[in-house]
Amino acid sequence: MDIWKTILTAVVGFVLTGVVGTWITYIWQKRNWRFQQDYVRNKELLSQQIQIVEGLSDLIGSRRFRTFRATAALRGRDAERVRVAWEEYDKSVIKWNESVNGYITKLRQFFSRSLQYQLEEIIREFQQIGSLVEQSKREFDRSDFGHGYFENLRDISGQVELFGGTVNTYIGNLWSHIDGLKERFDGVFAISLENEKHLSNWYIFKQIFVRRREF
Repeated sequence: MDIWKTILTAVVGFVLTGVVGTWITYIWQKRNWRFQQDYVRNKELLSQQIQIVEGLSDLIGSRRFRTFRATAALRGRDAERVRVAWEEYDKSVIKWNESVNGYITKLRQFFSRSLQYQLEEIIREFQQIGSLVEQSKREFDRSDFGHGYFENLRDISGQVELFGGTVNTYIGNLWSHIDGLKERFDGVFAISLENEKHLSNWYIFKQIFVRRREF
């Protein structure tokens, strides 16, 4: 009788530490693999988002800075200074027109529709300011330096300066979005199972109970 009891104990122990232990190890390894895949995908997404925000920030910053320079040159009425500043401004507008629609698509794909709509608002604001700058340039070319000319340039400078707050807030929101993603995937650690061949029966039972819904 003692022999059968010993055999039964050995068999049960083998099942618990062998079969069930291997089962738990498999479940954990599968979950570990899933976490690793999510980590890789999130890391790739994070890299793409950073590139988008850096590129968009440079694009908006260049357009805004060149608008300031062109406005200041028009106010000074120095022909050579206006020529140089206008060439740079024109280049920034061309680059803006070539690139900004692509960023709308990227924001919809990699961020959110809300951030996409905010960029569209920024685009409309730049269009409005750009129309005023173009008007001032035409007046400069006609040497039409009346009171309205300088008043219009002051309005442009004021709008661009106030607009800077909106732009900075928007770029800050984009970076906050990235920080949120980084915190989420940095806080997820893959599960590792050490000494899996030396699990105690109690530990196995405990893990079966804790993770029973995953089986």
